[in-house]
Amino acid sequence: MVQGNVGKTYYLVGGMDGYYMATTEDSTAALDVYLEEAQGGYYLYCMVNGVKTYINMVVSGTHVNGAYEASAATVYTYDAESKTIKADVNGTTYWFGTRNDKTYTTVGPCAVSYNGFYCQFYGASSTPELPKHEHVECPTCGLCTAEDCDGAESEKCPGHEAAVTKTVVFEFGDNGTASHVDGSDLGTSKSYTQDSYTLALTGMYKVFGPAKDAQGNSCIKLGTSSVTGTFSFTVPENVNEVVIQVAKYKAKTTKISVNGVAYTINNSSNDGAYDEIKIDTTTTKTINFETVSGGVRCMINSIAWVVTEE
Repeated sequence: MVQGNVGKTYYLVGGMDGYYMATTEDSTAALDVYLEEAQGGYYLYCMVNGVKTYINMVVSGTHVNGAYEASAATVYTYDAESKTIKADVNGTTYWFGTRNDKTYTTVGPCAVSYNGFYCQFYGASSTPELPKHEHVECPTCGLCTAEDCDGAESEKCPGHEAAVTKTVVFEFGDNGTASHVDGSDLGTSKSYTQDSYTLALTGMYKVFGPAKDAQGNSCIKLGTSSVTGTFSFTVPENVNEVVIQVAKYKAKTTKISVNGVAYTINNSSNDGAYDEIKIDTTTTKTINFETVSGGVRCMINSIAWVVTEE
């Protein structure tokens, strides 16, 4: 656009300055603008940071503003004599420019009838090379999963079998006669294996087994009448939830803490019924379990891992 009142030429740059389209005097930074065929004329677009971006005229209250947008909304006609484009908006014909009685250097839709300074668009020899697809990242490997990916083979996702979620349940012995059994002290560590997974209890103190509740279900027991019990374990990276089945010891009050979160247990080992304690292990992979003062004994029927396998 030649701004006759200041005697300089200004070029669109692909950004906004408030409600108006920003410009520069640097011709090397000028925006390349392209026409795309549309019914009744053309859409106008450019490349902004490598992204195809349409140039529209947008009604805002009583004003018409220029806008860089993701989708086309304005159909233009090309005026070869003036070397500019025009569009009809609500019955008024506009081109991109500015008033002829000011020294404004920004650009916006300007009614042709105002006879203002306007942008001229000269023919280009080619259209820009557009990206063939939007990168779609695989959550497993981070490579591209788009079917039309035009990147190198090293950038394409090779495909993966669908992930399977399953529950691996660790139990603590065989069920037996319906009779309460406390078991004996298991020491400071103990491992239990199910499928290809191993639950390794460490830091054990006052943990007893093999134990049974009053209905004969296998368990481990924590704590004594006066001393709390505790253990820890760490889950693999593909375990995002742990579920622990906990009952109070007979009819005794039972209070536990799991990773610092306190629980009071309601179900009783007398009935073979258990509270279900769920722990999110998406981020924290280590579980610290303990009984606490005022309710030092509990029975654990099972510990389950919710596992995601590729």
